[in-house]
Amino acid sequence: MLRHQSAALAGRAEALPAAAAGSAVFLNALAIRVLLQADDARVYILGRPVELACALRTRFGIPCPTCGFSRAVVLALHGSIGRAWHLAPGAAAGVCATLAFAAALLILAALRASRSPAAQPFGRQLRRVSVVCAILVGVIWAAGWAAALQQARHPHFSHLTTIRTQIE
Repeated sequence: MLRHQSAALAGRAEALPAAAAGSAVFLNALAIRVLLQADDARVYILGRPVELACALRTRFGIPCPTCGFSRAVVLALHGSIGRAWHLAPGAAAGVCATLAFAAALLILAALRASRSPAAQPFGRQLRRVSVVCAILVGVIWAAGWAAALQQARHPHFSHLTTIRTQIE
C-alpha cells in the first residue's frame, strides 16, 4: 500500500512541471483575450487604444521584424487567424503552435500522473515536434518580414494588398 501511494505521489510530482507550464500558457492566453482587443491599426487595453508606433518604421519607413506582432497575437487569440496572418504570419503561426504545445504539455502531464508507459515516448516525440514547429514558425516569421520589407520598398504594389483585403 505504501509503495502504491509513493508511486502515485512520484507520478504527480513528475507531472507537475508540464501541467504548470501548459496551464500557465492557457491562463496567459485567457488574460490577453479578456483584457486586450485589436484591430488592424492598434491594440486596446480595456477599451483604451495603445498609441505606440514602431520606431524603425517611423524613422526609416521600413517595418521592424516584429511589426504587427502585438495586434496579430491579440487577433489570433480572439479567433481572427486570417487577419492575424495578414498582419504578421509569424505571430499567427506562433500563437497556434504555442497553444498546441500547451495542450500537448497537459496531455503529457496526465500521462505522467497516471504513470502511463506512453508518457516517456510521448515526451520524446513532443520534444522533436516542438523543435520542428519552432523552426517552421521562425521560417514563417522571416518570410513574413521579408514580404513586409519588399512591400515597404515597393509601395506601388500595396494596392494588391488592399484588393486582397477587400476580397477577403
